[in-house]
Amino acid sequence: MQSLYEIWQQHEEHQVKGQSNNTLIIDNRTVEEYATGHVPGSQNIPLGDEPQYLNTLKDYDLVYLYCHSGRRSQTALTNLSILGLDNMTCVSHSGLPEWIQLGYPIE
Repeated sequence: MQSLYEIWQQHEEHQVKGQSNNTLIIDNRTVEEYATGHVPGSQNIPLGDEPQYLNTLKDYDLVYLYCHSGRRSQTALTNLSILGLDNMTCVSHSGLPEWIQLGYPIE
């Protein structure tokens, strides 16, 4: 399983090269948590709000979910899977605290 950093790195490389990259990185933390720092380029969809974005999320080839520890992103993955999405991956083994500890950039 890829780490959150590897996923972000691939996402960024495609954007720098001007290549189409039909992936999305979602931060499932609260709006307040997201505002204190997040993975660059990630979109904030707090846990519980994901059904509102169902049609949009269907358009991506891959959607990566992360949060603080993995619990919320795993719950979001389960909820979205029940609603029929199969393009989701939970990056539960590497949340934002690990990202920050490793010195990776945040916005």
